[in-house]
Amino acid sequence: MSYDKQKILIVDDERFYINLLVELLSEDYNTVVAKDGKQTFERALDRPDLILLDIIMPGMDGYEICRKLKADERTRDIPVIFLTVKSELNDEILGFELGAVDYISKPISPAIVKARVATHIALSDARNRLDLKNKTLVTEQKIKDEQLRRSEKLAALGKLTGGIAHDFNNILGIILGYAELMQEKLPADESLANYIAHILKAGDRGKIITQKLLAFSRHDSSNPENIYINDLLESDYNMFSKTLTARITLSFDLEKNIWPVYLDKSDLQDAILNMCINAMHAMPTGGSLTIETHNEHLSPENARHLNLPVGDYVLLIITDTGCGMDQQTQSQIFDPFFSTKGEKGTGLGMSQVYRLVVQQSKGTIRVDSEIGHGTRITLYFPRHKDIQNKSEELKNIVSIEDSYSGDESILVVDDEEAIREMLEEVLRSRGYRVLCADDAETALEILDNEKINLILSDVIMPGMDGYEFVTTVLKKQPGMKIQMLSGFGENNNPNEINETLHQKRLQKPVHMLTLLKRVRELLDNSL
Repeated sequence: MSYDKQKILIVDDERFYINLLVELLSEDYNTVVAKDGKQTFERALDRPDLILLDIIMPGMDGYEICRKLKADERTRDIPVIFLTVKSELNDEILGFELGAVDYISKPISPAIVKARVATHIALSDARNRLDLKNKTLVTEQKIKDEQLRRSEKLAALGKLTGGIAHDFNNILGIILGYAELMQEKLPADESLANYIAHILKAGDRGKIITQKLLAFSRHDSSNPENIYINDLLESDYNMFSKTLTARITLSFDLEKNIWPVYLDKSDLQDAILNMCINAMHAMPTGGSLTIETHNEHLSPENARHLNLPVGDYVLLIITDTGCGMDQQTQSQIFDPFFSTKGEKGTGLGMSQVYRLVVQQSKGTIRVDSEIGHGTRITLYFPRHKDIQNKSEELKNIVSIEDSYSGDESILVVDDEEAIREMLEEVLRSRGYRVLCADDAETALEILDNEKINLILSDVIMPGMDGYEFVTTVLKKQPGMKIQMLSGFGENNNPNEINETLHQKRLQKPVHMLTLLKRVRELLDNSL
């Protein structure tokens, strides 16, 4: 069996001892010779495993050589054994003080030399392994500490973000609620109607922002819906083109009558934006980006090749004229925290795309790229067939002016005065009798003295929160109809009694039509 022999540096000015030591050790070790201090320093930089060092030499003696070896970071850990005719105790003590590991007197005993060398080589190996293990442990601990610090920062930022999103949702609820009331009550005026439509559109964009904030804070779960990718692309064209900057030309090639898919709209928007940003970085001097959509039925052969079930798929294809990727990079782009941007990238973008396409929608991703010839990424989304035609959907939307009215009593419980007033105005405009409370205790007093048909309750309130409140109510009045409203994307339901209420909660800001429809469904027992 062949292996690399360990190296020993022999330092002596006497030819006799050099020859003797080389003969003794060369069978088991690689031996290197030095005759003075200069040669010793040069050859010590090659990192021998042990140095046998004579003390009495012309010019620089062994003590001085050892002192300089131990002062140099590159050689200080190499074990040194002194060889000398000097056998006084003080000489040995000085040698050990200078950092030597052993002291062998001349004339030398071959057996002693072999034994001492083997012992200290073994000890050196053990120390090196231990040092390596300790360094590894220290490095691992540093990584864990850094991950913990990042997690703590993200957790703190998540709490802050969630709180901001909650307050922002309440503000949006007020804006959208009163805008819808204005839309309903203002006389026909094309310019005013146009202004209100812009307010509502801006409010809906604000809702998307809060959804992203809540998702970041880990207080919101995916909200899939039936969507048409073409609609999303066309409505967000300006955002995508501005992201790419003026040096990159963005073009669409969208198939007409594209099939619907079942996705979280915000997640898909983020995925497309991430891929646009990646393409922009791949084209630092400019280029073009093309986004295509296609309907495609996968045959058994093609489906097998893509590891997908046979069926209908919607293809979203993003092609750039950038620098391209090699095979190794392509194999890693979906790994979390892998980035080609160095410190400028988090490495989360493409892993989020993978989560959306593969894990959530049960589709797949195909990457075609070559260095110098750009990149083409094809996302396969299963067609969602359980959806009505758009024209049929529009026919089924009942006008807010002609429906969802009533004369029942509704209790609104919310600690935000402006929200209470807006909800009261919306409900009163449809004929309902409305009572309001700014906390759970006041609401319970009202329930003791008034006949209430339905409760609209916020979740996050000072003192008794919404779920604690409705749990108390349901114990007293098991048949009470309740609708929870929340501007916070909380997922933790503290009580199994109201699990259904938690799942059916309406996320603020809620459109007036959605609220009135839900109220009417509850009052009519059509859950």
